[in-house]
Amino acid sequence: MQPEELARGYAIEFWTDGRDTFADEAFAADAPYHDPMLPGLPPGPEGARQRKATYETALSGSHVDVHDVIVGEEAVAMRWTYRGRFTGPFMGREPTGQTVAITGMHVMHVRDGRIAETWVEYDSAGFLRDIGVLPAG
Repeated sequence: MQPEELARGYAIEFWTDGRDTFADEAFAADAPYHDPMLPGLPPGPEGARQRKATYETALSGSHVDVHDVIVGEEAVAMRWTYRGRFTGPFMGREPTGQTVAITGMHVMHVRDGRIAETWVEYDSAGFLRDIGVLPAG
């Protein structure tokens, strides 16, 4: 796949539409996944699936809005907003039913038409405030 197809497919097909097999098609088996809130994710498709399962357990009705995709020769960057309703436990917090919107970006290194490494950065403090882990303000 082309870098932009990988980025948009990951956001829309995998996260929003729930097509979990996209991870097998898109990620190299040894692709590291770097998420500061979820250190130690396994490489490849399994790491992507574990990350998604963690958030989908806490946030129902979730979907991703893609705002920008910037494509380079061997990399792609994507800015997005992830939305859902806090209906399942997360980090020891009981659900509140509150709607949550998380903004962030992915940078994906692409090799041989697959995601070879992924870095994700997002407003984790805002997310933790929205679900009550951190105090408001």
